[in-house]
Amino acid sequence: MQKFIRLQGYALVEYETMTEAQAAIDGASGTPLLEQVIQCDYAFVRPPPSGPKKGRGGREGRGRSASPSRRQRD
Repeated sequence: MQKFIRLQGYALVEYETMTEAQAAIDGASGTPLLEQVIQCDYAFVRPPPSGPKKGRGGREGRGRSASPSRRQRD
């Protein structure tokens, strides 16, 4: 009996320039590796948001009015 193992995975590689990244994609995409064909593409990371935080009405702190003060009994 033969066993067939299909390896699936990914790798992230970082390059200094878009030119270097494009050359790597062009050179590796479509080439065989362990009896499978490599597919290469770009993967970008989103930068953190730069604007004001959303939610809670956009106000700082608790996001609701303060509780009324307690009355003192005589």
